[in-house]
Amino acid sequence: MSALRRGDTLHYSELVVWTAVLIGIPAWIAHLVFEAAMVRFTEVHPGWEWTLHAVTALTAVVTLAGMAVCFDLIRRADRARRAAPPAAEEDEASDVALSRFIGIFGLLLGLSNLVLILAEGSYVLLVRHGG
Repeated sequence: MSALRRGDTLHYSELVVWTAVLIGIPAWIAHLVFEAAMVRFTEVHPGWEWTLHAVTALTAVVTLAGMAVCFDLIRRADRARRAAPPAAEEDEASDVALSRFIGIFGLLLGLSNLVLILAEGSYVLLVRHGG
């Protein structure tokens, strides 16, 4: 995809862009599986409850890092669009427009996964302790 070329607009490789866009999905899945696997264990061994908090924080940070790259992609695309001559704005499938779309898509995908991670993590703080 031409929008993912390393250049003035992106400055990121394809691998970095797609990793940033999609990283929230495996982070959420890892969080879900870890929490489900550890719930019973931490009921029996309450000293290990900190692992539930740690995995929530870790997967949230990973997701936020991907969202930060997507936000930077949007910012760079907007900057490039403002710097382009007016005639160049007519091309809807330009590298800048595609880069901006991919950034917005990644930001929304990351946000949805972050909400899922934090909602599952709230189980440890609220539901489990009767909050």
